[in-house]
Amino acid sequence: VDYFQLEYYQQSDPVGTAKLSGKINRHRHSHDIDIKPCSDYLFKVIASEDWKGMREDFRMASDTISFRVDYTPKFKRPPVVKERRVRVPRPSRTDTAAYRERRAPLFEEVGKTPTPPPPPPEPEVPYNVWISWHLSYIDWPMCLDYFEFDYYDTVYNESTFKKTFKGPFQPRMEVELLNEKVPCDEEYAFVARVY
Repeated sequence: VDYFQLEYYQQSDPVGTAKLSGKINRHRHSHDIDIKPCSDYLFKVIASEDWKGMREDFRMASDTISFRVDYTPKFKRPPVVKERRVRVPRPSRTDTAAYRERRAPLFEEVGKTPTPPPPPPEPEVPYNVWISWHLSYIDWPMCLDYFEFDYYDTVYNESTFKKTFKGPFQPRMEVELLNEKVPCDEEYAFVARVY
């Protein structure tokens, strides 16, 4: 044997991804190559005898071996988390509580200014927590199994709310959560994880 070569390709696309390394010194026992994570690859080592151009080199290939690099993806850019006000629908004109029928004033009420009723207490305005992110925010989207949103109490070091979102994933993801479950507070942190 004069030199070795390494042939490798993705199992899902043998024709489009087939690669052959350069000549590897026969005294070496390893060789580094670049592959994509979370993809099944097939490898074989080819031992060759160099005929110095007199004729085609004599080659013998090993058995094919499969290999896969598992990888947990990471965010290259954090998702966008905003608190948005929920629009409360306005009362319609047909609503009798909002538009009472007018009546004629009574005799004893003429010339007097009526005292207005006390204003009702303002209802608490509901908010939604809006989370948005793109698959391009992740370094290897093909490795993504699920996305986890965690609302974390930084004082007591515990999760108060956790929600998991599984695929299939669109190129752009948007999720809304009611603020009753995730109220906005300085003592809490929004944590997004990908697995």
